[in-house]
Amino acid sequence: MATSKHRRARRTAEDNTFDRILASFLSEKAEDELTLHEKEVRARYVAIQALSEAHYLDSDIIKIHIEKQEELGRPISRATAYRDLAAAQELFGEINKTTRQAKRYALLQLAKKGLQLADKFEDARGYAAQIRNMIMIEGLHKDDLSVVDPEQVQPPQFIIQIGSKQVDLNTLKGIKDIDFQEVVELVQEEQLDEQKMLGYLNELDEERE
Repeated sequence: MATSKHRRARRTAEDNTFDRILASFLSEKAEDELTLHEKEVRARYVAIQALSEAHYLDSDIIKIHIEKQEELGRPISRATAYRDLAAAQELFGEINKTTRQAKRYALLQLAKKGLQLADKFEDARGYAAQIRNMIMIEGLHKDDLSVVDPEQVQPPQFIIQIGSKQVDLNTLKGIKDIDFQEVVELVQEEQLDEQKMLGYLNELDEERE
């Protein structure tokens, strides 16, 4: 039980160290407030990240990292070296993400300011340009599968087949209405007798059931 508590305490301490080191890359004040131990850990993260960006294999990165820390008089275990590598990858991934978000926010604010100026001076072309900038910054120009594009939606195709003959309903748009007598005459011209018509109607009823 004591071992479990010790592990949880160490994990919490590591999390706090990671958070403080992350903050140190985003704020000079946070960097100044790091403890000596945290500064050493921060330096290890920077060193191993440099090896990672040099495209070494992980096994080589670990080997070189251990050797360099030994040369600096701060020997570390192989397990610590692997923890440094994982932490550095997470750390610099967070920094890059935060930096991109900050740049995106700044650009969006500039685009909004430009939009206000274009509106104030009734500059339609400038207004459209700023709208386009905002769309690009927000990433709204990328395809969104959740949004239906009306131009890509095709109307359904309906074809009714009676015997050997077909009627394409898609060709009936715009055809004028006709009265019942004309329908009867058309049926007679197609040589569809009463028994066949009743048969077709029964088939339709069976399909509906």
